[in-house]
Amino acid sequence: RDFGGISTEAIDIKSLVEGVGVKFVREINPYDVKAATKVMKDALDFDGVAVVISKCPCPLELKKQKQLVIKAVEVHQDKCIKCYNCVRTIACPALFKSKEGQISTDPTQCIGCRMCANVCPTGAIEVKQ
Repeated sequence: RDFGGISTEAIDIKSLVEGVGVKFVREINPYDVKAATKVMKDALDFDGVAVVISKCPCPLELKKQKQLVIKAVEVHQDKCIKCYNCVRTIACPALFKSKEGQISTDPTQCIGCRMCANVCPTGAIEVKQ
């Protein structure tokens, strides 16, 4: 690891917080919205200090290293019930509501994380093949 040109060693955050006595320590993938939400609720309900560690490569870093494989999503209007859960829950710049109320995507903004698809109750949002 390198920090400002200085070679450093990585610190395992989970071991660190467990080492100071934190009993509730969970690692999550923030792109798995349903699972992450459950863990966050469990953390809030826990009687004591709770630590939730999000572990996922940063899309900006992956893009910089040319490792980001972008597969944009598309909205199947025939399946969309216009609940707007995707727009409200995720607040993604690639998703928008048209004047007609339809959900659309901007493929130039979408990184294919599939968070919107994870929260869609009807499966109307899918990764383009």
